[in-house]
This record gives sequence, structure tokens and C-alpha cells, in this order.
Amino acid sequence: MINFVKKVLFKIKGWFSSQGIRQKINIIYIILIIGQLFILTFAANYISNKAIISSTIKQSDESSRLVMTNIENILDNTESYANDLTVRINNYFVDDTEYKRNDYYTNMMFKKIFRNTLYVYPRIYSALLLMDDNVSFVSDNVTNYINEQKIINEYKKLIKDGDERSIWLGMEKNQFSADTDNAYVLTLGKGLVNIDTGKHLGVLAVVTSENTFSNIYKNMGMGESGKYFICDKNGVVVSSTNKYEILKPISNAVLRSWIINHDKTSQILKVDGKNTLVTLFYYQKLNWNIVGMVPLYEITQESRKISMTIIIIGIMCMLSAVLLSSKLSSTITKPLNKFIKDIKNLELHNLDVPIQINSGKDIGLLVKNFNNMKQRISELMSKIITQQEKQKKYELRLLQAQIRPHFLYNTLQLIYSMIEMDKKEQAQKATKSLGDFYRIALSGGNEIISIDQEIKYVESYMLIQKIKYDDTFSFNIDIPKELKDYKILKLTMQPIVENCIKHGLINKYKSKEGYINIQVRKQNDILVIEVKDNGIGMKPEKIQHLFDRDSSNNNEYFGLKNIDDRIKLFYGYDYGIRITSIYMKSTTVSILIPAIEDMNDNMF
Repeated sequence: MINFVKKVLFKIKGWFSSQGIRQKINIIYIILIIGQLFILTFAANYISNKAIISSTIKQSDESSRLVMTNIENILDNTESYANDLTVRINNYFVDDTEYKRNDYYTNMMFKKIFRNTLYVYPRIYSALLLMDDNVSFVSDNVTNYINEQKIINEYKKLIKDGDERSIWLGMEKNQFSADTDNAYVLTLGKGLVNIDTGKHLGVLAVVTSENTFSNIYKNMGMGESGKYFICDKNGVVVSSTNKYEILKPISNAVLRSWIINHDKTSQILKVDGKNTLVTLFYYQKLNWNIVGMVPLYEITQESRKISMTIIIIGIMCMLSAVLLSSKLSSTITKPLNKFIKDIKNLELHNLDVPIQINSGKDIGLLVKNFNNMKQRISELMSKIITQQEKQKKYELRLLQAQIRPHFLYNTLQLIYSMIEMDKKEQAQKATKSLGDFYRIALSGGNEIISIDQEIKYVESYMLIQKIKYDDTFSFNIDIPKELKDYKILKLTMQPIVENCIKHGLINKYKSKEGYINIQVRKQNDILVIEVKDNGIGMKPEKIQHLFDRDSSNNNEYFGLKNIDDRIKLFYGYDYGIRITSIYMKSTTVSILIPAIEDMNDNMF
């Protein structure tokens, strides 16, 4: 074999020696380029793969830490809820404990306690109080028959005598209701002791849905098909976006074995016939493993593209070396030097000017992509400038909408005219209404005011408008006394009333036939403020246009869109403005906000 190789090498040497200089240069170029191409492709592929995998592991580690932090918050929140509930229950059992346990009123009171506390702790699914004398109290969403003694026995099995600390009982099927959307739950058991007497009363069970955990990481996918799930130390899945996997051993034996016996936090394993990067983060408190998985081919896609790009460029260079070796230096250096010179002269003001270089595919392709990049940068800069200008206009319009200097000038002119016409009483009303209007509008700089203040503000505005338009319309305000102290964003109702008058009533009525009715009511946990007028109304397409993304450019109804955006930004997208209208008959604008009594500017 060695002799054969020697003979082949000797023949190649003789053949090379017989070639001319040009052919030798071409052959050397080809050998150098192929050799460098091979080395570069291998090195680039190896380095990029290693970097991408390392980056993915780091990202997964950070995501797992984030998941762990959120889980820790959920568990702390659940334990805080259990402690809070313990105190509330003790406050109730402070006297005549035996009598109250069997009292119908007690059951209702516990329903109320559970309901109120679950509202404060929305991540808690349900709660149960299992007394030592087999009396139980449960929250509203507990509907199925429950084996209370099983929970008590399981808790006592894990706790020492006299120790009433909280114990996590593990993930299990939901025995508490037929809620298929919350089929699996994690239960916290806590012994309940009378604080005054030290007497053991029973066991408090606080239940958290598995969905609370899976919602944390369901949008944290690694790549397009990667995923996260949580399993215990025995490889049994306790939380997953795929609910069929929960409380079952991990189906892949190799993966399960590695998770149970792992000595590393990441490993490339064969899962379902694919090389898969698996990362693991251990959560000690519950002996859980947060596992991330992503197919290796998916995260190395970019690396393969880089390698292919390098190969293509290498082949192009090799062909150029064979065909144009004599002109290689001139062909490459001349356009390249011009390109470098143009780059050095590049400034922000000439991004729109393309670089003009007549060259082959190599430098020409580079120049083309560079020009495309310049054009894209220019477009992005123009877009940013346009957005900044729009933002400034938007903020200015908001400021103008609050201050409304034209309204002040027109009202002062109106008062002046009434004084000249000796309408002193009307002038006095207008002056007082104007003072009330701006006193509440300014509100000491506060953005949160009471419903009562907002109603007075709107009432002052409507009184001024009634005087201005010679009592063309009347108005009525219906607000229960108990709702007056609830809080609202300042200047929420006035723009709506302004639209009623300006676009609804004045365009239809010239006599005293128009009316505006404002009604405030509480519907569950939502405040509904209805502003109804008998003006010209709106067509459905007009209502739709008010809430279109481009309607911010519509000066006519800017106030309505502005109010809707403010409410959604502050309270969330479940709230805002709803409009119903019968064309040429009436329009009702409903403002939906959460019913909150204690709120201030610090919540901004």
C-alpha cells in the first residue's frame, strides 16, 4: 500500500512539473482555495455550532431560573395566603368555637372569607378547611365529593406531632371539581391551631392549579419545536403544556434515565430518533427538575447556512482563480479599494446615495447588499423620525385636550356678553361653573379623582354649554350615593359629553328637545358609566372607524379614541369604551372600569 501511494505521488509530481507557469498558478490557487475552504468550513461549522449550543444552554439556564423564580413566587404566594387565611379563621373562632362550627351562618361566613381572600390571591385555585370533627368548609369552586380524611391523613403522615408548618402534598388529579381546564392541582397542607388556646382545629388545604405553573413557560419555547416541562426526581412529569403527559413517567427511557442519574446540567441525547439538546435545572424546594428540550438540527440551522455560504463563496473564488488568475489582483483590489473609500466617506446625510461600483459577483454582491442595508437603515431612521413626530403630536393633543384654552376664552367671552346684556344671574352661574370646571380639571395635579368629582366636573361643563347654546338641551345625572367615592381617571367623561353636544345634539336640535342622561351603576366588580343622548346617532361603520388604529388621525372624534386608549393602558384591555347607537335616534357610550375605592396617582 505504501509503495502504491509513493508511485501515485511520483506521477503527480512528474505531471505537475510538466505544466506551464499559468497552469501551475491555477493549480496552486485551486489547491489553496480548496484547502482553505475545507478548513474554514470545518472550523466555522465547529465554532458556530459550539457557540450556538453554548448560547442555547445559557439561554435555557436563564429561562429556567426565570421559571424557578416564578414558581417560587407562586409557592410563597400560596403560603402567604395560607398564613393570611389562618389568621382570619382564628379571628373568627376567637369565641364559642364549638357552637360556630355547626352554625349555618358559619358556613356562609367561611364562603365569604374564601371568596374575599381568593380575590386578593388570584393564583390560588381553591381552599378547604377540614376540621378535626369531620366538619369541612370549602370555597365556591369546590363542587365534587371530597375524601377529607385522605387529605388529613396524608398531611399527618408528612408532619411531626406538634409541628403545624406548611407541607406541599405533591401534584395530583383534581378531586375538588369537574373543571377539565384545571385537571391537575398542587395542594399545600397546613395545620390549623387556635392561637389563644393552642388547640388543634384541623387542616387547611390550599390548592393551586397546574396551569398556573405551565403558563409560566408555555411561551418560552426553545426554537420552533423545543419545549419545557417539569418532572420530579423519579422522572414523573408534574407539569407540562401537554396535559396527557402529566403524572406519567417520561416516555423516552434514555431521557428519563439521564434525568434521574444526571451528572451534568445539559446533554445531547437521542430522543425520538433525533439528536436533542436537553437542559436541566433542579428546584430543591419541591425536588423538581425544570427540563428544556430542543432538536439539535433546529438550533444549528444558521451554522449550516454559514457553512453553505462559505462553500459557495469558496467555489466562486476557485472559478475566478482558474479563469481570471492573470487579472485577479486588479479585479479584486480596484473595486475593493473604491468600496472601502466610499465606506470611509459614508455619513448619515448621504445614506440614500448608493455606492456605484462595476464589479463581478463577489464585490458586486457585497456592494448590492451594502446598498440594501443603507437603504433599510435610511427607511428605519425615517420611520423613527415619523413615529417621534407622531408621538409629540399625540402628547401635544393630549395636553391641549386637558387645558382647552379655546374653551376658556369662549366661556369668558360668553360671560362678558351676558353682563353686557344685563343677564347677571346667568353670568354668575356661568362664572361659578367655569371656576368649578377648572378647579376639578387641575385637581392639584392629581390624575385619579372620585366619581363624585368627575360628575361635578362634567356637570359644570354641561351648565356652561347649556348657557352657551341657549338651553338647547337638558341633562340628568343618576349616581347612587355609595358609588360616589369610587375612583376614576380624571377627564374620562368630559370628552364624551363634549362629543354628545358637539356631534349629536347641536346638529339635530335647535329647540329644547335634546337631552343627555348620565347613569352610574355597579355590575359585579365593574363600574359602568353610561352617557346617553338623543342626538343624530352614528352608523355602524362610523363606530367601527372610531376604534380603528388609524382613527388617531381623526380630529373629529380624537377624544373618544384617547379615552379608550387611556383606560386600556391603565386598567387593561378588558376595560374601555363601548358604543351603541341608532342612527338619527340616540347614542349610548358606556365606560367600563374596575370598581376600585382606594386608588391614587402612585399607581401610574
